[in-house]
Amino acid sequence: ERSGKQDSLSQKQNASNGAGGKSDSEKKERRRNRRSRVKSGSTGSGQGPPALKLHIGNLSYQTPPSRLFDFFASQYGRDNVLECHIPTERETGKSRGFGFVTMPEAAARRVLADNLSPQIDGRVVKIAESNTTARTNTNGVTVGLNTLSDRCATCGYRPR
Repeated sequence: ERSGKQDSLSQKQNASNGAGGKSDSEKKERRRNRRSRVKSGSTGSGQGPPALKLHIGNLSYQTPPSRLFDFFASQYGRDNVLECHIPTERETGKSRGFGFVTMPEAAARRVLADNLSPQIDGRVVKIAESNTTARTNTNGVTVGLNTLSDRCATCGYRPR
């Protein structure tokens, strides 16, 4: 009886180890391809419209990214909110009081043009175009630099 258990155990291990003819490198390649297919996006064409990242300031420390997403989705449509991110402190894991919302460029320009001061979790938030990154399209490819900057194009100096 004991040798029967060992045989079935070794069969399970062989099945899980892929003794069915696939080498470890073939499995890794397959996993790598699977991951890259997922990252490339599900839009079919692979190229989405250009997107802008908005900086959302003065957030409550208790505001989760899901609430930020729900707010912008209710105001501008679920399809117009591509990503929401609220940075946290490494040591404590607490919110840093601001966040980012990535939207298609047309929708983001509409948000900026509306010039609203909405309330999220009882705090009036400030919405501005983020200056942390270049503009990107929806699958993360850099489209061009953010030209709406008050810094000198040559040296980066910001006059007061």
